[in-house]
This record gives sequence, C-alpha cells and structure tokens, in this order.
Amino acid sequence: MLRAEPVRLFSWDYKALRGDLCFASLDVSWFRERGELTIDHDVYDVGRERLFSGAFTLSLGGETLASARKPSAFERRFKTDHDGHAYVLESPSTFVRKMVLRTRPAKRSAPCVLCTSRPATP
Repeated sequence: MLRAEPVRLFSWDYKALRGDLCFASLDVSWFRERGELTIDHDVYDVGRERLFSGAFTLSLGGETLASARKPSAFERRFKTDHDGHAYVLESPSTFVRKMVLRTRPAKRSAPCVLCTSRPATP
C-alpha cells in the first residue's frame, strides 16, 4: 500500500512513500488551490480549472491528464475516474486530517483502500 506523509507537522506539503522509499512529493501553494506534484524528475501542475470553482486538474506540459470533482464545499471528498475506474479520496471522519484513496465499490462489495495519509507525529 502507498502512503502519504506531511513533510512537517502542520504542513500541507506531502511525500509519497512505498515502504520506506519516497517516490514523489507534493508542494501545495500557500492558498491551497494549486501546487506541484513531482514524480521522479517530472513536475506536474495541480490546481483548479477556474479560480475558486470547477474541477481540480493534474497536468503536465499544459496537457490535462486527470481531473477530480469535489461534490460539496462542506465535505472533504473528491471523486475522479481514470482509465475506466472510479476513485474517491475522502476523510474517514470529520475530526481527523487522515485521507483515504479508495476504489468506488460496486454494489455489495467492500471498497479497496489504495493509499492513506496521516498527520506527522512529533
């Protein structure tokens, strides 16, 4: 399983880990509406299609590779589809910073957790 950890306590910048190996980093701007995702030596742009509205997009060299929608401004949940598969990034509780990336389950099947993030511990 993959996991994402904040770079520092109270940070919105993350590093992505597979075991103990860091393979990607996410640097979020101070306004949190855009940032950069670095995987190996490739730098992807992450942000909104339009200022304060629209889908969030992931692009490389000006080409949009993926997009995600936030169904409600009051929820910490994003929905996306990629290569015929549906995914949800959401918080399991209102009171924690943890986020979980899951496949959206078919009826009567349990969701598959693909990645988790947890706050840094001092």
